[in-house]
Amino acid sequence: MTYHTVLWLLFGALLITFSIVRKWNNKKLNVTLGVLMGLIFIGQFLPRQLWGKWNAISKVEGKTISKILLRPSAPDWNVNLTGKDFIISNQNQIDTIINLLQNVEAYFPGHPSRIWETKMIFVSLQKDSFEIKIQQTENNGTVVYTPSNEWRKDAIGPYLEKITSYRNPVYSDTSTTKN
Repeated sequence: MTYHTVLWLLFGALLITFSIVRKWNNKKLNVTLGVLMGLIFIGQFLPRQLWGKWNAISKVEGKTISKILLRPSAPDWNVNLTGKDFIISNQNQIDTIINLLQNVEAYFPGHPSRIWETKMIFVSLQKDSFEIKIQQTENNGTVVYTPSNEWRKDAIGPYLEKITSYRNPVYSDTSTTKN
């Protein structure tokens, strides 16, 4: 469940509480609940920069990443960053990607259409792996989808395009259709 969903649920719970408490004629409590609901409602639409920086890949903390695998996200669709598996084993590139993903911003849904997407799999020396999905959007934003949330880090999109020699979205080389 994303933080955005949690805020909406909290807002709904406060709204129900407010409607029950309103019958008690306690003005101080009514005002307090009203202000809380207003803050939660407005907080969802504040610019993402006010939420600060987050670590989108905390699951790999303390692990040594030996390689990063970029996989086509959707076979037979023209939206992939790479047409086949792309392995990043250069330690400087791995460190740059990890640094970018450790400094993401909170993301509020409602983004434009994707240009490309990829599955990113981190493989550690401890034989553990962690997968996220990354999408480049029409407004030059880059969205990072982890199992627990949605984040944004615009700098990672152009960096991935650079190291993969990206030109245009490509079809996956691993077709799912049978001839």
